Amino acid sequence: MRCAHEWRKRREHLYFSRMRYVADVLECAKCGEIRIKNVIKHPWSAVLQPAIGVFAGIFDSNGRILLVKIDYGQFVGEWNLPGGGVDAEKAKEAIDEQFLLQELAREVEEETGISLHLKIEENPILWPALLKGGEDLALPIVVGVIKDQPTKGETRFASLETVQKLAKQLPRSCLLGGYGGRMHRMTLRLLSYSHNRSYQQEARNALKILQEKVI
Repeated sequence: MRCAHEWRKRREHLYFSRMRYVADVLECAKCGEIRIKNVIKHPWSAVLQPAIGVFAGIFDSNGRILLVKIDYGQFVGEWNLPGGGVDAEKAKEAIDEQFLLQELAREVEEETGISLHLKIEENPILWPALLKGGEDLALPIVVGVIKDQPTKGETRFASLETVQKLAKQLPRSCLLGGYGGRMHRMTLRLLSYSHNRSYQQEARNALKILQEKVI
C-alpha cells in the first residue's frame, strides 16, 4: 500500500564532488521518504564537512591502554580504541565541547560497559587525526586511569610494545588501519599521556619516527 505522503520541507546546503548546492529537501513525516527539488549551485566552493569520531585513552594502573576488538563489519577481528562516530542528529543539539565527551562516554559504555563521567577541564581533547583525504576526523581524548574493569566485548590493556606489534600484524588481527594508520597514531599520542613515564617517551619517539617517514 502506497503512503499518503505528508511532506515537510526544509532548505539545506548539499555537497557533491567538492561543490556546494542549495536545495529544498522534502521529507515525508509518515514513511521517511526524501525528495530533493529546486537545486541551485552555490557561488562558494564546498566547505569540508568531515565525519567526527571520538576515542578514549583509558589506562590501567601500569599505564597500558585499553583496546577493543571489533566484532562486526568489514574490520571484524581488528583492534580499536574505545569510541566511535558522533551522532549527527544529537550533534544538532550540542551547546559546546562538552557534547563530545558525552558522546565518548556513550560509546565507551556501549562497547565496554565502563561508565565515565568526563569534564573538559579534566579530560583534554588532543590534536585530531585525519583519514587521508580529510573526509573523517577523529579526536583522541585522555580519560586517564580507571578502576572499573570492562564487562562487555573482547578487550585488552596493551603496553606500548604490544601496540607496536599489533600495528604490524596482518589484517583481521591488527590495530585498525595498520602501522602508521590513524588508529596507530592516535594510540601512540594517547600513550604519550600515560602515567607510565617510559611509555610517554617511547610513544613520543615512535610518533616522531612516523612523522619523519611522512615528510
